[in-house]
Amino acid sequence: MKALKNNAVMIILFTLMIPINLSAADSAFYFTEEEYVDDIPFDTEMICHQLCLPAMDFEEESYVDDIPFDTEAIAGESLYQAALAIEFGLTDEENVNDIPFNTSKVVAAHQLNASMEKTFELTDEAYVDDIPFSTASVVKELNGKKIEKIYASGN
Repeated sequence: MKALKNNAVMIILFTLMIPINLSAADSAFYFTEEEYVDDIPFDTEMICHQLCLPAMDFEEESYVDDIPFDTEAIAGESLYQAALAIEFGLTDEENVNDIPFNTSKVVAAHQLNASMEKTFELTDEAYVDDIPFSTASVVKELNGKKIEKIYASGN
């Protein structure tokens, strides 16, 4: 309430001072700029702040999580949607074929060369017996002539 009264008094004073300032501007008083003289042995600005604006010390408030949603995410999404809603009146540019090579082929070749330059060091794998039968016994069961024919034909 006190602040409201102070604001009302300030507004009234400003409205009264405007016509006075305007009439003073029309008067024939012209003052010359004076040299700076440091003749006041104290800081008038500090004294004014101490008298007019007394220091107010507020206690730190504890954090209260009273909003059940992320306001930062909502504000970001809102700004994003507002940016998408703006229509830019850009005209289509004419196609200019100023690159004398196919950039996608150059990139593909570069990626192929880069992948070929990589060296991979693989560790030896442990022995895994993943064939559920004895291959030696299967070979013994087959006719030796059939195996010789297979090897001779190269299949």
